[in-house]
Amino acid sequence: GIHESTGIRQHARLLTDSWRALRYVVSNPSLRWLAVGVSIGNVGWGIALIVLPVLVLRQGGGSAGVGALLALQGAVTIPAALIAGRYDTEGREPAILATSNAVTAAAMLAWLAPSLAVLAISLVVIGASEGPGNLSLFSLRQRRTHPDWFGRAFAVSMALNFAGAPVGSAIGGPIVSASSTVAVFVAAGFTALSALVVLLKIPKQRRGDS
Repeated sequence: GIHESTGIRQHARLLTDSWRALRYVVSNPSLRWLAVGVSIGNVGWGIALIVLPVLVLRQGGGSAGVGALLALQGAVTIPAALIAGRYDTEGREPAILATSNAVTAAAMLAWLAPSLAVLAISLVVIGASEGPGNLSLFSLRQRRTHPDWFGRAFAVSMALNFAGAPVGSAIGGPIVSASSTVAVFVAAGFTALSALVVLLKIPKQRRGDS
């Protein structure tokens, strides 16, 4: 009976803390628009993950080719982030993140070319831009969050950031079935929209965040 009641209290406290953290993120201008902007971008990436295998298969590649292309992107992202980490990004995070998304959107449009080589080059470009973009994302989130809220707000903020990916994948299937060309444009469009939201809505300096 003691263990059961303790579990109930802990569960109630978890729900309360989660609700308070969500309210904090929503009321924080930087975290709120970061969640909106990044989530929109992840809708585009969710669609991209559906259309990419289709494009590879059409060019004679297989599942191994898809994996190799995504691995290539990841292999470029890591050193790009390490290099970007050597520079001070304070005050420039929104611009860097927006630029990363804009470059990714432009690189996605290259997928319209019927070439595996072009796909590989575009993913290298996406990986190179994603490194400093991710660095700015995590740096901005930490700078604009009060230390008392680090654990709870980070968890909620990150969950909201990635909420767009499954949505993109869900709508990506029907779009790709209708037209892979349209799917590429829609994926790039969401990514470009993400860049605009991040650049225009996230405060350049910390104000109103607490």
